[in-house]
Amino acid sequence: MKSHNLISFIIPGLLFAGAVQAETASQDIPTALSITGKISSASESCRVTLSQESLYFTMNADEVIYQGNDATQPQIVTITIKDGDVNHSTCSQAVLDGHIAVKFVGEADNADGTALANEYALQNDAATGVGIGFFKEDHSPVAVNKDVLKVNTVGPVTNEGTLKFGVQPVRLTNQTITGGRISASATVEIERL
Repeated sequence: MKSHNLISFIIPGLLFAGAVQAETASQDIPTALSITGKISSASESCRVTLSQESLYFTMNADEVIYQGNDATQPQIVTITIKDGDVNHSTCSQAVLDGHIAVKFVGEADNADGTALANEYALQNDAATGVGIGFFKEDHSPVAVNKDVLKVNTVGPVTNEGTLKFGVQPVRLTNQTITGGRISASATVEIERL
């Protein structure tokens, strides 16, 4: 008899708990996740290498060009696009067909957003009003995180895609420049066109 009374309390309690849980679940709003992509074999992959992975600048403030102007004293870096698998030339063919470009990705400046921001900005000895600009081989500016540079040259001996670009400090738009340290970093991404 006592166990029957205990069950009569447990069963309504479970039903009430289930009703509360059901009500909580009815307030949830599901959403869909759309996933697309392509799985490529190693023979279709491309690798990026740089002729220099570290640059050092020493300039006077009056030598620093204005953001958006053409480069005057850029340091030149060569990008090489290589096939991921040495037994294939899929990437080289993609370069020849105009399907490979590169983009420079990093923290953009707080002026026009086209140059890299100074990572030393919060340090006492940081330069202010300065960013790091990227430039095409003809010295015209390239906007970080936005513009892409098409790789369209393949070396006759190496069968590798190459592209040259320049890097130079720039005076940020509507900001006062002061001397000090500057540092920035970017990732060179392959863009398939």
